[in-house]
Amino acid sequence: MVRPGKGAAGFANDPFFAGGGGGRGSARPTAKRQGRGAARASESTAPRGSPGKQKRRRASGPDERPGSKLAQRKEDGLEVHSDDENEIGESGEDESSEDETPAEKRLRLAEELIARIEEKERDEADGHDIDAEILSRRLQDDLAESKGQLRRAIADKCPGSVDPEAVRRFRHRGLPVTCLSMVPDKHIVYCGAKDGSIVKWSLTTGERLIEVDGKRAAAAEAAKAAAAAAANSSIYTGAAPDVGDAGHNGAVLALAVSSDGTVLASGGLDRLVVIWEAETLSCLRKFKGHRDAITCLTFRRKSHQLFSGSLDRTIKIWNLDAMSYVETLYGHQEGVLALDSLDRDRALSCGGRDRSVRLWKVPEESHAIFEGTGQSIDCVALLTESQFVSGSESGLLSLWDSQKKKPLATVRNAHGAEKWITSVGAVPYGDVCASGSNDGTIRLWKCDPNKRKITAITTVPIVGFITAIIFEPAGQHFVAAVAQEHRLGRWSREQKARNGFVLVPLLPS
Repeated sequence: MVRPGKGAAGFANDPFFAGGGGGRGSARPTAKRQGRGAARASESTAPRGSPGKQKRRRASGPDERPGSKLAQRKEDGLEVHSDDENEIGESGEDESSEDETPAEKRLRLAEELIARIEEKERDEADGHDIDAEILSRRLQDDLAESKGQLRRAIADKCPGSVDPEAVRRFRHRGLPVTCLSMVPDKHIVYCGAKDGSIVKWSLTTGERLIEVDGKRAAAAEAAKAAAAAAANSSIYTGAAPDVGDAGHNGAVLALAVSSDGTVLASGGLDRLVVIWEAETLSCLRKFKGHRDAITCLTFRRKSHQLFSGSLDRTIKIWNLDAMSYVETLYGHQEGVLALDSLDRDRALSCGGRDRSVRLWKVPEESHAIFEGTGQSIDCVALLTESQFVSGSESGLLSLWDSQKKKPLATVRNAHGAEKWITSVGAVPYGDVCASGSNDGTIRLWKCDPNKRKITAITTVPIVGFITAIIFEPAGQHFVAAVAQEHRLGRWSREQKARNGFVLVPLLPS
């Protein structure tokens, strides 16, 4: 099956998109040499011994030096209590801690880190003692994760099959769901739809906590209310209904929530990046800048740095701590369809029909280009900072490494003949990914870069288009958006599908 092109003409013809849419001087080195000589002269006049030890000796007891608080009170003939000595002694310790040596500071921070890890591991072990081996393994994992080299072996723990009765389904009232975002610690899921609505769900109770209607839906509801009021009243003012300033004027195509679960970002056909308070879904800010529909959003983990991708072929970076625009990344020759990011200041993107995946290295102001095959690369997901998977319209599922220009492994017709891959997701720093299409299944795969293999694990029967897949960071479960249509158009329709999302358990709790 070959669908129409997704360039400007392809989207314009689609009925869904019809309505939306100085030189160095010689004196400078001399000044540096003079400064270094002066520094050496000042060091040579300093008394011998460790300054840090001297400060610790002074801080070990009350400060009775001339001019100190304690000495002044004794000179004035005032009574000095032990509490005063302790208070003054503690203040001396605070002053000395500010002047601690770099080595002492590193030691103090290391001890605090180990204490925090011990406390966390002890809580997870129900109060049992923690040995040095567990601490060492945890520290090694933290170091590897900070370097983007951590790989958790999850695939071998996955069951060979998933019980359909264990899959929980959440029904969305309205048009097809296009995007998802999840806050694992709070068991919260946000979903966006083609009707412009954003719904906050509780995975624990299965309830809709908050729902924000799109402007079009809100205008329709307000018009109905106004008409009903006019029918019951002898006086009709003819005033336009007030639908407020929140919500999107068109389909919501992308959602992303920060790792701390405090900020939610959304984007869609109205070309706006809308920032919401995640707890109450109150609108905080609206950013303009993109010249076409916003199709993807992602947060850098453990930060409020946001990446947005658009059909205008650009990626923009936003700083939500300062609520400001940072910069624009150029390079794609077609619209950007998917984004992903982990801990490092990098972003992974795919450009649809330009058949390229790009890894943007923001601090270095450069990016690596990976050329794919087939008709269009529609979705990407990061496994680690240097390894990722991609899915294409041609049905190709590929495993990549940032050090190689060609895929390490590729599965052809991953979901059957003439079935394009509509979404992919991956366990962060793991070896498991999932792919979705409209063949009635979500497929789980084991990714092994060392053996250059992608191996099938199991399938989950789900009827409909899988428009988004999000994994819980530890791989315990994942959520997937299910729709009757593709998220970017109406090339085909699955009548038996039910719009909403599913929660699929993966590992035993």
